[in-house]
Amino acid sequence: IFTALFRAPKWYKNASQTDIRKRLVLFDKWMNRKRLTTFEKYVLLKSSLTNNATQRNYKYYYKLLFRQSNGDRLLDYWGWKEPNTQLYLNEINDFFPQLKYIHVLRNGLDMAFSKNRNQLKNWGFKYDIFIDDLDDHHQLCIRQLDYWIQSTKEVLSKSHKLEDRFFLLNYTDFCLRPEKEINKLVKFLNINVNKIQISKLIELVKMPKSFDRYKLEDISFFREDQLQFVKEMGFIE
Repeated sequence: IFTALFRAPKWYKNASQTDIRKRLVLFDKWMNRKRLTTFEKYVLLKSSLTNNATQRNYKYYYKLLFRQSNGDRLLDYWGWKEPNTQLYLNEINDFFPQLKYIHVLRNGLDMAFSKNRNQLKNWGFKYDIFIDDLDDHHQLCIRQLDYWIQSTKEVLSKSHKLEDRFFLLNYTDFCLRPEKEINKLVKFLNINVNKIQISKLIELVKMPKSFDRYKLEDISFFREDQLQFVKEMGFIE
């Protein structure tokens, strides 16, 4: 639902703060199973139909429009996982003043060599980074890393507003030392989790095939300032 409403570059370019807040209201109501107005259902349906990232099947749209209401009772805990959340961090923090935000940061060099360039294609304009049809492999990787650097810097610059409600999760550390990092997460969230649950959570952590893929590549073509920032973020020595 967050994807349908907010992973929308064309909408974002013309959206006012009021427009974003209205969609956050809709998102909040949906997540807490509150009744949506007819107009809110229209907005949700339209944003889903015009968004290539959302599902397009009968079950999705049925759930979209006819999800059972939960009345006015709020859930004790709820959340979502969506990379594009970082683009709206200020607005989300203003709307959900008690929200705790976990930013998962992967190694920028691994991201640079990824064939998935959707983030750059969708949001590169925010940092004047664009893909050119004439770009070769090295140029694409450089642009990918530039996007990772600029978007990371933006998130870090906004993080001070959340103070102790912001958690930066180093994905490399998480994969290599899941028990330590999960315990840090649990402490940050301030929730009760017993040892059995911790063990089950640790078992869920799997090393992706793309982990440290940059080590199989030549990285000498990256700029020194790029490699320096990756180093500052704790990913290379």
